[in-house]
Amino acid sequence: MGVDWLYRASKSFNRALDKREVELRTRTLLTSEIQLARRTICGEAVGDVVFKEGDQLILQVVDNRLIAQRDNYIVAEFQSPRVEDIERIRGCCAELGEVVAVNALSCTVEVSVGHE
Repeated sequence: MGVDWLYRASKSFNRALDKREVELRTRTLLTSEIQLARRTICGEAVGDVVFKEGDQLILQVVDNRLIAQRDNYIVAEFQSPRVEDIERIRGCCAELGEVVAVNALSCTVEVSVGHE
């Protein structure tokens, strides 16, 4: 068992690992679906707005900015949201978000978006 044997055997080991990876990623009738995780976006509160965890906010894209509204008032602005989130919200005009965390010291709020 020298170095030459390791080089010859490594190809078959790599192929076996690749096959196992494909098996793990392939869905079958008896395997469960992968759950889609909700994504969070961090935004800055506008004015003296008070948030509680679990609050429902409406997310909209206005002038290429992502904003959160409660009733007709803008309550948060998101400085650098992901492009995927902006495109998805722009495509459906608005999306419902839920407040996950509130940081009163920095006046920021984390809002979860996406489907479960």
